[in-house]
Amino acid sequence: MNISRVRNGVLFISIGAVLLLNNLDYVSWSVWVKILSLWPVLLIAIGIELIFKKTLLSFLTILSPILIFLAILGPVWTDYTEWRVDYQVEGYKWTEPLDQKIKKAYLRIDLKAGDLNVSSDSVNLINADLDYWSQKPYTSYRYSEEDNLALLRIKESRRDWKDWVWKGWRKKRWGINLSNQVPFDLKLYSKASNAYLYLSDILVDDLFLDLKVTDLKLKLGKQDYIKVKIESDASKIRIQIPSESGIKINSDAKLSSTQFSGDISIYSEGDRYESLNYQSSPYRIDLQLDGAVSKLVVETY
Repeated sequence: MNISRVRNGVLFISIGAVLLLNNLDYVSWSVWVKILSLWPVLLIAIGIELIFKKTLLSFLTILSPILIFLAILGPVWTDYTEWRVDYQVEGYKWTEPLDQKIKKAYLRIDLKAGDLNVSSDSVNLINADLDYWSQKPYTSYRYSEEDNLALLRIKESRRDWKDWVWKGWRKKRWGINLSNQVPFDLKLYSKASNAYLYLSDILVDDLFLDLKVTDLKLKLGKQDYIKVKIESDASKIRIQIPSESGIKINSDAKLSSTQFSGDISIYSEGDRYESLNYQSSPYRIDLQLDGAVSKLVVETY
């Protein structure tokens, strides 16, 4: 057995495994500080090879790849404290009162696993009930007096292994109510979840959705102009619009099927769809669709 080859293989596999866990948000990037602080282990491992190679104790050279493996993946184990937490889902409530000075609000939501429901609130700027497994979600609010803008952020602190193992049991749910008094620019990033966005009573100027493996239901209201961009993979998307609204869809997505129902007549040309009332309607919706969508349903209410 060529022990140096085994050692190099273990080194690259271990580094690759840690980088993969970093990208999946199972382990924080700060773990590399601990790993790099153990760099002398590499010298010890090579020293063991030099001492015992081609001797009667050559079997001890197997300690070289074992030490490297432990030095790289050992800090990963200690860093991932979520492996030792309870399964109990906890709840966090976040509320920001509505300041009448606010002219516009920007909200970004990052939910990696779970169900998301967004609807309107007539009292507060935002009122959110957020489930989590071990670490409370990150929330922030900042108000700019210079231009009377509100900047809001909700982010899941870290993806937990239980999000995948127990996805069908005690799944996290986020319920977020937004003010119907001020216009919003809304950005949503979500993976492995269902999203139900009832925005018919919310003033939405710009809506951006980045969704993976998601069942999306989107209800829009009567507004002069709404810009919507959806980047989605392997998702069923159902969009409800007022019967008086006109809609234009530009699709770069791989659509498996499309369905238009209700009081809507569509003219299509290639990957472009436009309702016959789009030019004359006082309420217009521009939709840009990217990714791969199993089914797109557009209907009126």
